[in-house]
Amino acid sequence: MERRRDPLAVIIGGGNGIGETTSRLMAERGWRIVVCDKDLAAAERVASMIGGHALALDIGSAMAVEETAAHIAATHGEVTALVVTAAMFQDVLPPAQLPMDVWDRTLQINLTGTYLANRAFGTRMAEQGHAASSTSPPSRRSAPFPSTPMRRPNRP
Repeated sequence: MERRRDPLAVIIGGGNGIGETTSRLMAERGWRIVVCDKDLAAAERVASMIGGHALALDIGSAMAVEETAAHIAATHGEVTALVVTAAMFQDVLPPAQLPMDVWDRTLQINLTGTYLANRAFGTRMAEQGHAASSTSPPSRRSAPFPSTPMRRPNRP
């Protein structure tokens, strides 16, 4: 098992976009990185560029998320940070035109998947005294209405 003193971050959705950039930045700052993505080839590409590890993960599967969290803990040690950037983007359509299966899968990935990841990894992190988790905006909101602007949360 690889157990070093460098902090360990799990980046879910790390195979491209915000997740890839986050993986690179955290690796540059001394973090060990496990890149998880549904697209294993993308995760492997990013992991090879940053000296990290890659795993395939469908965040919409409770069993897959739990098994991945257990595997990472057993193989790499304590997870210090969790970043969830995995998201599914649907066409912006009026509700009457958006197929229910697309809506259901979007919620499964963006909302339930984020919850599953935070439950599986966050529970372990809290037990170890770590509590750092970040999610991307799509995981907090899905926009089926073409004219609905995204509001920024009020922050102190």
